[in-house]
Amino acid sequence: RVSDVEDFRERENTMAEPQKQIKQQQGLQHRKSIETRSPQYHQDRALKEGMLKNCDYTKSFSDKQIAIVAADCQIQEFKPADLIVREHDRALCMYILQAGEVGEYKNFPQPSALRTVDPWLMKDKRTQVFNTQNHVFCALSLFLGVPAASTYAAMKATIMLRVPVTAIQPVLANSRELVNNVAVMLLKNPSLANDQQASPDTMSKQRKNLAK
Repeated sequence: RVSDVEDFRERENTMAEPQKQIKQQQGLQHRKSIETRSPQYHQDRALKEGMLKNCDYTKSFSDKQIAIVAADCQIQEFKPADLIVREHDRALCMYILQAGEVGEYKNFPQPSALRTVDPWLMKDKRTQVFNTQNHVFCALSLFLGVPAASTYAAMKATIMLRVPVTAIQPVLANSRELVNNVAVMLLKNPSLANDQQASPDTMSKQRKNLAK
């Protein structure tokens, strides 16, 4: 909901200074000396930072801020039929597609214990297929804490960047400008725009307020 975006802005902008410092230190603790890292580490690091720089929600971050976020992100590989996130789950993270193909499913009926999707049996539940590099999944779950609106599963071998809330908070806690930038992007999110409580007039008014 649009009101959730405003709550997000207020929550991030009013975070107590000691808490900001703690979260920033938590993010920086992941950054060890470059000399002690392996070539694979450098490759993964470059991939993560490159994906974040091309992501609509984080492309306005500085190089230093991107590095802080990347330190707490994970590159994840999914086999065909592997579940990425389940509808109604509170993922508290977002995923950025690097390579592969992801199916979106609605009204997913299988028990929550299962971590795979039968692509043939579930074909009638599939609403979309995504294969565009840097496509973002579950942004509302990361920034607003809302449950995932759909189930997502790999349709072929897929590589994703998982961005947890712990990676984002240390950066947002120290920048009102970034909070506003992210809020503007959230207002453009189709999942939010389709919310029954997000009328066109309300959306327009909210954009004007964020632009001030």
